[in-house]
Amino acid sequence: MVVAKGAYYTDADGRQIFDGLSGLWTCGAGHGREEITRAVSAQIAEMDYSPGFQFGHALSFQLANKIVDLTPDGLDHVFFTDSGSETIDTALKIARAYWRSRGHTGKSKFIGRMKGYHGANYGGVGVGGIGFNRKLFGQTVDADHIAHTLLEENRFSKGMPESGFRALLMVFIRLSIVLLSQLALAACGLGAAGVRPTISLYCDNFLVYKMCARDMDRDGIVEFVYFEESEVVFMWREGARDDIPADMEIHQCAEAMPSELVATTNRVFFVDDETSYLERQDIRGGMMIEYITALPRVAACNLGSDQSRGESHG
Repeated sequence: MVVAKGAYYTDADGRQIFDGLSGLWTCGAGHGREEITRAVSAQIAEMDYSPGFQFGHALSFQLANKIVDLTPDGLDHVFFTDSGSETIDTALKIARAYWRSRGHTGKSKFIGRMKGYHGANYGGVGVGGIGFNRKLFGQTVDADHIAHTLLEENRFSKGMPESGFRALLMVFIRLSIVLLSQLALAACGLGAAGVRPTISLYCDNFLVYKMCARDMDRDGIVEFVYFEESEVVFMWREGARDDIPADMEIHQCAEAMPSELVATTNRVFFVDDETSYLERQDIRGGMMIEYITALPRVAACNLGSDQSRGESHG
């Protein structure tokens, strides 16, 4: 890109490109606005930067007051940041500081949304629901992720789609189970450090499919998941594909397990007679949501493969 004006970029070859992201959400008023250029130039000529530690600037307070005038009653504090990613990390710190200042030091878990994007900084990557963004770093902050409401059948629908409420209800049910199970765990003292896995194979019905999770090394970490009836591998943990027995078939549309699914599935290997009902339902519900989320991708892959075979035979 070499030039930006109005709602368009111009690249090095002279092509105009519509800026559908508004400069990654920083240029909502358009590019190259003369009045903005004049105002920024005048401020830089007067003072280009004022340290944010132990110093202030009159215009910062004026802008904060202007924002407060535009917001509803009760939203009367403004904290300026330099980017969206920094904003998310700052918000996470403020939330932690708030509860610690009130004596609730145990309130440290964040709840994010699967597929949610919260920037590229340390905290935002962890609370965000995009597994690929955490691939190089692992889980950066203590966070749990509830299901998203982005359903294929709701694309391009106006207003509240027919299935929108059901999807939202599932989110609230999942969140309620998580919160109740955490209370049960806190009361019963389950999941203590050093507990050994009790099982290495877990099978259960997930709607019309019965699937099994296998811990080959008995270390409490899942290696792969397969359909019980056909013994066809559906998913495997990243780096564990070589652990799949040679006599087991791998589904043509199989994929590596997202980190959230690995963490959820690992919990089943520690279930025993003392595990509470709420904890069992929380584990099963989490696995069901994760597996069902992956099924449409597999179905689409199957359809594509079937079409390709049909074209090759035609």
